[in-house]
Amino acid sequence: MSQFTWGGLYRLFATALRTGVLRVPVAAAEGSVVLSVDAAGRVERVEERLALVGEFRAGRVRNKRVARDFLLLLTQRRPPGEDYVAWDERVTAELGLDRVPGMGPLDVDGLSDGQQDAVLEDVGALVAFATLVVLGFGVSVGALYLEQLGQQAALRAALEGAY
Repeated sequence: MSQFTWGGLYRLFATALRTGVLRVPVAAAEGSVVLSVDAAGRVERVEERLALVGEFRAGRVRNKRVARDFLLLLTQRRPPGEDYVAWDERVTAELGLDRVPGMGPLDVDGLSDGQQDAVLEDVGALVAFATLVVLGFGVSVGALYLEQLGQQAALRAALEGAY
């Protein structure tokens, strides 16, 4: 299982400065492809087996980077005519990608589950407070505008009565 740390980022850049080489992660997915051809040499069938599929289905993949790279590979394997959203949902469900730590839509690198919950609660409270401030400001401005309109109407009525 991998997790973002500032120390790891520091070591990455320190090594790059010291050696002059910046390591870039490389993904590899082992598997096999079996092609069935007819007598004329035309491909009739393509069967692909990827080794990580069994690991995903068994819930043994715990590395977010591996999961994201494998998902990218499978995105390129979308059958012709299949909808992108339907293919993504199918791959996610069949592989159980939601069981891989860090693959949730609101997961933040470097935070444990408890810390993420606390951050989401804080953000929710901030959004609620900001909403109340904006609504309060809108009501205040509306009230001042209505008061100004009332004063203008009273001034017009007074001026019309004077003439």
